[in-house]
Amino acid sequence: MKRVQAGGHRSIALLGSEGPDDVPDTPRDTFGAVIRELGVDPSRCPVQQCAQTVQDRDQAATAVLTAYPDVTALFAYSDLIAVGAIRAALRLGRQVPESCAVVGFDGLPLGELITPALTSVHIDTWQLGELAVDQVARHLGEAADTANVVVPHLVIRDSG
Repeated sequence: MKRVQAGGHRSIALLGSEGPDDVPDTPRDTFGAVIRELGVDPSRCPVQQCAQTVQDRDQAATAVLTAYPDVTALFAYSDLIAVGAIRAALRLGRQVPESCAVVGFDGLPLGELITPALTSVHIDTWQLGELAVDQVARHLGEAADTANVVVPHLVIRDSG
């Protein structure tokens, strides 16, 4: 987030994934907290939910970029949503990342296959899976406590 702010972005949007109403929305809460910490006006940082279809991903980004033309950076819950955001931004005549940076979350190899290549927060899914198995084993009393944190890292490519 600080990298995007250092790039001069002061109007940043979050493209989210629809989920059950009774589940806390940690990414949205974290986004709001980080925005406030950076001193960015939250009213200039819309949050747009979208379903997990290609059409909905494009429409969510289109809706944000149309309703908030001053948005210059988009964060997405997933790389797939971010791909839709890049497609929408380009279709609307925005240059990525010059007039609209896009950052995803997953670090999927897919990000290298699109143009511009997707900047993404990478999370080691193999390590995440190992931790899940460890958690189950601990719950069953078959394993000792181990570290239970996966530390993501930013993979900087062309989009942001």
